[in-house]
Amino acid sequence: TRDWLAIEIDNLGKPPRKVKSVSFDCSTAAEEFVTGKGLFTGSLMSRQRFDSERTKLFTEGRYRDVRDASDSSAASLGLPGAGLPRTPVEGYRVRARFHIRVECEDGAVETPREGVPFDFEWVRPSEAGFASMRERLRDLLTNPVNTSSHSGLLGKLLTVPEATRGLTATDLLEAVERRSTAFDGRRHIISRLTTVHAADPAIVPHYRKRLEAGNRAALEDIARSNIWDASFAEPVLVAFEKNTDAYGDAADILHRRWDRKFVPRLVELLTIDAEQHRGALTLLARHRDDWHGDRKIVASLSDAVREAYPVVDKSTRDIPDDGLESWAGSVRFWALTGDSKVVQKLTPALADRRRFRDPEPAVPGGGLGFGPHGQAVDHEPERVCDAAMNAIWVALDGPAAAERRRGILVTYEKRIVTNEKVLMWRDLQILGLHARLYARIILPQW
Repeated sequence: TRDWLAIEIDNLGKPPRKVKSVSFDCSTAAEEFVTGKGLFTGSLMSRQRFDSERTKLFTEGRYRDVRDASDSSAASLGLPGAGLPRTPVEGYRVRARFHIRVECEDGAVETPREGVPFDFEWVRPSEAGFASMRERLRDLLTNPVNTSSHSGLLGKLLTVPEATRGLTATDLLEAVERRSTAFDGRRHIISRLTTVHAADPAIVPHYRKRLEAGNRAALEDIARSNIWDASFAEPVLVAFEKNTDAYGDAADILHRRWDRKFVPRLVELLTIDAEQHRGALTLLARHRDDWHGDRKIVASLSDAVREAYPVVDKSTRDIPDDGLESWAGSVRFWALTGDSKVVQKLTPALADRRRFRDPEPAVPGGGLGFGPHGQAVDHEPERVCDAAMNAIWVALDGPAAAERRRGILVTYEKRIVTNEKVLMWRDLQILGLHARLYARIILPQW
């Protein structure tokens, strides 16, 4: 039954009370029919609705919620005998507790906080029931709604073989085309396409056509799934050229589907306008092994950045305190080119202890990974010398290696490393870098 659960509230006040919000939740405990053995506990549904005008939640004195209540609960319970946690195929009993709170202008009314108990049996559908599920699934695919209950039920039905009987890749692709919002179930449809129908020949031409048309939703699908064909590379490159966001969908796809054939296009982008197309260098730097050995490429990238950010050629002695943070960001970007001039220019700055950021301790959060003793926390440079060291690391070894070296180990016991100790460690790292650079003079690597 489609509408098997409803929530109704009658507003019997004279005049009716003005309602600001309605919130409810329902907990569940499932058990076997015969033995009463517990199977699982969880939440059947939970919602909160607001009305700034105090007139819209109730229609003719009644609040009624059927769609969310029925769909959210059905999605939470799923098909008996399928999925996890394991349940009997024939079904089980659900013992539920429902709590609701209605916030009015003159106070609130609610059920007891522990909830009002009610029970029901959740059984496996008959063949007629499965036919109704197939009909409902096709209705959901055809008529998207931007709600979490719609998305949840659609996702659940797509995992039920009896409900998806007869469903084709073409049906799913048509359903994808109808969707463009956050909670319309698009991701569930894509998931089924890329698993059950992954080899279907309709998928590649469908997405190639939309990528070539600049369809942003198609780009997002490719970025968040394993859908791919070599013919997608060109339209994805074109999309990246239009928006060189280093962390956008096009950049993510190019990174995951990297081919060294992308290098010339990205180099050209940066040399056209290094400021506008910063993301091209960020993407190139993640794959520097494919181009760093080519001195011409390195030189052209470096020249483009120096032209866009002339501050990188200045000595830090000539930069006022209020310009240091901007300088630090610029030299860090320049370092992505891997140019040896970065090292030569920034070595004197290793002696400049001026601050451009307030002192911060290293604390958990934003970490680089967990180990047996604690978390490595990425502690950003605060002084000129730290920024210079980080840029030199990037130029010498790449951004990933530099990021690892910026890590400060915060142990599980202490949970904090003071700023004083962070800077002591940075000073030791600077000494080590000086030794490395001195060795390079004797045994040059470039």
